[in-house]
Amino acid sequence: MQTTTNYQLKKPEGTDIVNIEDLNGNFDVIDTQLAGRENLLKNAAAKTSLVDADTMPLSDSAASSGTKKITFANLKKVLKAYFDTLYNKYTHPSYTAKAAGLYKVTVDATGHVSATAAVAKADITALGIPASNTTYAAMKAATSSAAGAAGLVPAPAAGAQAKFLRGDGTWQTPTNTTYSTATTSAAGLMSAADKTKLDGIATGANKYTLPTASASTLGGIKIGSGLSIASGVVSTVKSTKTTATLSAASWSGTAAPYTYSVTVSGHANTKDLVELIAGDSITAAQLETLQAANIAKAEWTANTMLKLYAYGKKPTVNVPIGLVIRKDI
Repeated sequence: MQTTTNYQLKKPEGTDIVNIEDLNGNFDVIDTQLAGRENLLKNAAAKTSLVDADTMPLSDSAASSGTKKITFANLKKVLKAYFDTLYNKYTHPSYTAKAAGLYKVTVDATGHVSATAAVAKADITALGIPASNTTYAAMKAATSSAAGAAGLVPAPAAGAQAKFLRGDGTWQTPTNTTYSTATTSAAGLMSAADKTKLDGIATGANKYTLPTASASTLGGIKIGSGLSIASGVVSTVKSTKTTATLSAASWSGTAAPYTYSVTVSGHANTKDLVELIAGDSITAAQLETLQAANIAKAEWTANTMLKLYAYGKKPTVNVPIGLVIRKDI
């Protein structure tokens, strides 16, 4: 039995008996060699600085995608030829070197400086700049009878950094002005004691306490019931009157005392006393019914609800009444 030159694969001859193990062994060798080639590039060491002699594998599409290699030098040539077709090769125009100085320049349409010329004095004066140096006179001091004039100020001497320039053109030390503590008769600075006292006064504070009035002392009093105060004036609170009709059908209870709830609109004090009187339009029969009912008690169940109690006969007719809300007792 013969074998291949490179990988020693077994090749049965015409008279050899074909052994399955020989075929499997051949496939194992092929599988190992293919896996090694696949991992060859994956496991290769990295190189960051390429040289022209370095080679790289490629798949040649013009040769049935056969594997070939190319050097780094040839790869650069191919890339250069390709990029030269995409971008213009820029060539900087030539120029003449110039020494440092002040120049007038000419710029061409492409933005390059195409010509230079030294700036002359005439170029500067043409801009309105004076041809000669500008000089300034010294400051002219003011007097009691004549105004001064603007100019260069006199230089202060060493050690005069705390002085000021006075209108007479001299450097002077400021006057040391001192102030005394304020008194009740003279303006001045606030003393520490006054400041402490001022800080102790709360905003809007009023230290005055109104004494309680007595037979011998003027003072404050509390406004009791039956009185009101407005704009400093104490007045007697007037009683108010309201009217209602006691409906015969609205009495509650089957035996005395019978109860009846009356709504008193606008009322707001459940401590007010109530006086029940006959209504202005009451008839003799209604008055007789009211007297027979013997309404002897009334109590507030809410600010606007008054409950009446009848200890006599339960009214069988409607009765008009008046309710006096007593504010004077």
